[in-house]
Amino acid sequence: MKTFNLKLLMTAIVCLGLIGCGDKVTKSVTNVQQPDTTQNPHSRGQAEESDSGGVINGGGGKGVLCEADGRTTVEVLDLYEAKHLFNLNIQDLGSTKEQSLAKLSEVMANHFIDPFIYTAEGYMNALNETSIKHSFEIMQFLKEGQTLKLTKDSFEPILEKNCRMVQIAVYYDESALLVDKSLWEQLDWTNKAALVAHEILYFWSREFGATNSMSVRKLVGLLLSTKGVDPLANDLPDEEDALSCRLSREDFSAARMYLFESVNQQNGASLSASFFNLNQGNILFKTTSEFWGLSFTHLKDPSFGGFRESFLAVDSYPIRESAKISFSGISDGLLHGSLEVMGNHSSKVKDSLSFSCDLPESFGEEFLKKLTSESFRSEMSSDNYDELTIREDGYLTLEQTRHVGGPGGITGIGVVPLNTTCRYIEKGVVIDRDPRRIEYQVSSVELVSTIDGDQANCEKYVESFNRLSSDGSMNFSITMDSYKKLDEAK
Repeated sequence: MKTFNLKLLMTAIVCLGLIGCGDKVTKSVTNVQQPDTTQNPHSRGQAEESDSGGVINGGGGKGVLCEADGRTTVEVLDLYEAKHLFNLNIQDLGSTKEQSLAKLSEVMANHFIDPFIYTAEGYMNALNETSIKHSFEIMQFLKEGQTLKLTKDSFEPILEKNCRMVQIAVYYDESALLVDKSLWEQLDWTNKAALVAHEILYFWSREFGATNSMSVRKLVGLLLSTKGVDPLANDLPDEEDALSCRLSREDFSAARMYLFESVNQQNGASLSASFFNLNQGNILFKTTSEFWGLSFTHLKDPSFGGFRESFLAVDSYPIRESAKISFSGISDGLLHGSLEVMGNHSSKVKDSLSFSCDLPESFGEEFLKKLTSESFRSEMSSDNYDELTIREDGYLTLEQTRHVGGPGGITGIGVVPLNTTCRYIEKGVVIDRDPRRIEYQVSSVELVSTIDGDQANCEKYVESFNRLSSDGSMNFSITMDSYKKLDEAK
């Protein structure tokens, strides 16, 4: 019997399906990077029961055994509920192991794949080579006369007459999947595939805080039904039309978000968000939000601030939460902001995350074009002030008076006497900007005047500064807190 660490294996698939781990998946699972779950507040190690009776780790798959008209049938609970609770028709996945597992990997990949990160072929291959394949490798069938105790994580609502719950499989010590052989042999291959899907998805869910299997059973039933379910990436636009964002909770990379422009129900502009693994309740089903009145144009405007609030929609469930998104500006080639998840009828914050979005080069160019000619002044005294002007094309001038003497100035500037004071203009281009800070690159410096007539030393300073700035290495930032905008731009 081949054994290995089940948690590492399944975490690799969590990485594949829910978090995202780097380049598009085209190689074997040995090249799949595993996410760091050490700081995930919902991650658990050993099996334990929650206070509510739910299983945090080490859950299993149940079935329904019915005896009627002299026949005994066994069906996985997920498919039983799909038929009797949700009135779904279940697909026939095939009569062989190969047929049923091929169909299972197809429907799972179609539902969970992030097309901006993975190829469909690469995702399916990795899914087959990890969870599906190894779920069979770690199966340990019970000996004749042995049965499994029922787990306390299902909370099944209905059961027909002459039917009873049975435990078909249970994880044990993260290294084995214990299976009741007599029950397994009574399942057809559609049900066997459903059981494998249940074990995979319930592991994912427990890793992110689930304490019962109800949403997993609902998803398995929908995935294998003729009705189907909306894939997580459904309605995403082409990759070049969306911003890819990383959501973080404290220091833990928690989720992905894609922002893209859309048209709302009233034919107005909206900024839509699609989430992957937003929080423990929204990792299995498509989760979206639509922020009315927002567009990429707002995000490119340096003066834009504030927030927007909207419902958080989880496919196949009623609306129970809302999301508030705020943008703090552009810096280091990234769009920054925060996202808060709240109860639908409460202002209480249930989750708070920060995000950063990769910006295409064209976005940055349009951001600079959005700049209007503006001038700002920071006054130290009536005769000592800085004046900053930013043009529409992103070019900048900063006129300022500074003590430039002594060795403590810019590295490489020729040392001039300590009492040297000059007024000069830095000319450059804006690199990044948010409401509180401007980063710019100096291309040249011009002398305006000298204080106390020290012309020669000021000229020496400017000459040295221009020599150093010629290679594009003179980057500076300005904190805008002390600057006030002038009524008219120069």
